[in-house]
Amino acid sequence: MEKLTDIAKDYLDDFDVLTDARKEFESQLDAWWRILFAKYLKPALIEMSQAEPHLWDNQASPGMCQCRVTKDQDVLLEVTDPRVSARGFYTVSLFVNSQPTLKKLSRQSAIVKRLDDLAASLKVGGQAGLKWNNTELAREEISILPDAPEETIGQVREAAVRFFRLVMEHHRSTSEEKAG
Repeated sequence: MEKLTDIAKDYLDDFDVLTDARKEFESQLDAWWRILFAKYLKPALIEMSQAEPHLWDNQASPGMCQCRVTKDQDVLLEVTDPRVSARGFYTVSLFVNSQPTLKKLSRQSAIVKRLDDLAASLKVGGQAGLKWNNTELAREEISILPDAPEETIGQVREAAVRFFRLVMEHHRSTSEEKAG
């Protein structure tokens, strides 16, 4: 068995301080999350969709929500904070719910084009459009501004609204295809 490395020794020396700091950080993120979800995300998405979208706020592991126009929609918006992502920022992502669904959807050229065109106009994804080779079609990372919580939450809300427009367009496109 090897000795602890210097960095591991440093962690051990500061274990109590680091543990307390993490608990405080998670407590503050929890307060930010409740405000973000209840006062910013949910009202914005309801206003956009002119109806009650399907919103799932993960109560078992706070810090993540998923949003769809309807409960069984294949494309969804996901918002996470560092407690879930294990990264030091908020993440706003556009997902397809499974690899088989992604393959089926990526073969529907009219829907892909509509989503890629809208993504480009909203500045979602890269220059090549959405990533049709992965169930995570696009992602945006929002840095936490420790001294500006309202600005941080505003940036997360703004990104979520842009991404949700793609979820709404997917719903509209697939509804038109089923009707036509």
